[in-house]
Amino acid sequence: MKREGRATNFTSIEQVFLACIFLMPGFLTSGIIDGMCPPKKESDFNKALKYLCYSIFALAIFSWAYILAFKHLDFTYAFSWFVTILISLVSAVILGFTIGIAKQKRLVCYIARLFKVPLSHPIPTAWDYTFSTCSASWLIITLINGQQLAGKYDSNSFSSSDPDERDILVEELYTVKNGQWSKVEGNKGIYIAKNRISHIEFIESEDA
Repeated sequence: MKREGRATNFTSIEQVFLACIFLMPGFLTSGIIDGMCPPKKESDFNKALKYLCYSIFALAIFSWAYILAFKHLDFTYAFSWFVTILISLVSAVILGFTIGIAKQKRLVCYIARLFKVPLSHPIPTAWDYTFSTCSASWLIITLINGQQLAGKYDSNSFSSSDPDERDILVEELYTVKNGQWSKVEGNKGIYIAKNRISHIEFIESEDA
C-alpha cells in the first residue's frame, strides 16, 4: 500500500485482496453452514449481504489474531498479505463449523425457549432436518404406486438438499419377508426420483 500524506492509494491487486478478505471468508463460512444445515431459499442480494456480514463478524471475533501477528512478527509486503488472507480463511472455517454445530444442536432455539422467545426453525423443511441430522438408518420407502422398497441409508447414500429435487440414493437394497431383512447381493444401491416417493419410514434396526 502506498501512503501519500493522509491519502491511501490501493493498487488493483490490493483491491482484489481486500475484496477477498471481506467476501471470501463469508462465502466460505456460509458454505460450511449450508452444508451442515440446508438453508432456506434466498435472493442473490441477501446471499451477498450474508457473506459480507459473516466476513465482518469473523474479522471482529478474530481481530486479536491479526493484531498479534502484525505486532510480533516482521513481515515483508507480500507475506503480510498472505498471512492476512490465511487468518481470514482459518477464522472463516472455525466460525462456519461453530455456527453450523450450533444450528444442528438448536442451541439458539434452546436459549430462546428459556426466555420464552418464539423463533422459527433454522432448517426450512422436515426433509432437510431429517437427513441433515440422521445417522445410519434403515428405511422403508413407499412409492406413489404403493410399492415398498427397503434399504440402508448410510455414509454412501445421498438425499438432495435442493427444494426442487427431493430425490434420494440409498446405498444398500434389502428385501423384507416375515420381518427378516435380506440384502440384495450384487446391488450397488438404488436411486429414487422425487416424483416417485410417497413417504419414508425410518426403522431403528433391520430386526424391527
